[in-house]
Amino acid sequence: MSGKKLGIHTTIEIVAFLSALATIMGFVYFFYDRHFVTCKPMEGFSSNRDAYYSCLRKLLKENRWEDANRETLRLMLQTVNREGEGFIDTKTMKEFPCKDLLIIEDLWSKASQGRFGFDTQQKIWKSEGGEPYLTDENSEAYHRFRSAVGWKKGKDPNFSLNAPHGHLPILGSHGKIGGIANTYRIAECLEKKEWEAP
Repeated sequence: MSGKKLGIHTTIEIVAFLSALATIMGFVYFFYDRHFVTCKPMEGFSSNRDAYYSCLRKLLKENRWEDANRETLRLMLQTVNREGEGFIDTKTMKEFPCKDLLIIEDLWSKASQGRFGFDTQQKIWKSEGGEPYLTDENSEAYHRFRSAVGWKKGKDPNFSLNAPHGHLPILGSHGKIGGIANTYRIAECLEKKEWEAP
């Protein structure tokens, strides 16, 4: 009789342990997936370029704007071999490959129904009197632009669809503030139309 009880108790303990372990593993996977994004090629992709952007596409499709912003910066730095610097200077931005920039633009624009993306930022920048590749962050045009897209110093970005038009992506110095050099490169690339939709 006592052996039966011991067996039942042992079974219950094992089931409870496995249930707790599954819960913990689920939490670890969720946390890892959300905060340490792993980029694996998605099914149905045929080229290396498709695979290269598959993680960004997935994040944008799931409206994971903060992770997508981080992944966009990572991809852009990797494309121009500036991972060590952590930012893209104006000189490098002027030579950024159009095909890659326009793929990123297309993914952001489609996922947000035109609310976010470099082209949206470029149009706002132009409407505020911004000049091509302006680097003076103290200019009146730059302050007006920042205000229009909701980039406020000392305030965290708004990673949601409630953010103002042009708010994302934010890819300036170390990804902490917005940069505008990419807005004129996108205009140049759109003019050339040297790209293929992903």
